[in-house]
Amino acid sequence: MERSKRKTDFLTEPGFFSLAVLVEIIRQTEDKGAAVPLSTVARKLGMSLSYAEKLAVILRREGLVKTVRGVRGGFAPAKAPQDIPAAAVVRAAYGHSILRESGTDSMRKVQKLRAHLHNLNYLYLDKITVADIIADQLDQNPHVGLLTAILREAPR
Repeated sequence: MERSKRKTDFLTEPGFFSLAVLVEIIRQTEDKGAAVPLSTVARKLGMSLSYAEKLAVILRREGLVKTVRGVRGGFAPAKAPQDIPAAAVVRAAYGHSILRESGTDSMRKVQKLRAHLHNLNYLYLDKITVADIIADQLDQNPHVGLLTAILREAPR
């Protein structure tokens, strides 16, 4: 299995593409001033419409996007981008618990480490908003800089 699709990677396909779908819905909505058809989002991102639909349903259930019916219908953001932490989108894609318990003592110990890494990633993503991603300003986010500095200086 190729590395980018392994379940051990934190931001694998569902989380990554859920963020991409939400960002594209927001960008298209801001550009057009109206809801955007999911077919437009899927085409722009180079993904199948059925996969985009699955992700949009997850985002809608979590209250991150809303559907607009009618001739100019489609999807629109349910919240302002600055009010949506990236972690909320990733959690929606994976569900709230993505780590399973294993039977052996050795596996439980390794999974505990894995759970800590996932928690750190969520702490990091909680400080990044979808607005930061859209504006391509991750480097300017003060929380990101602080977290990076703390992790660099942490004792080993």
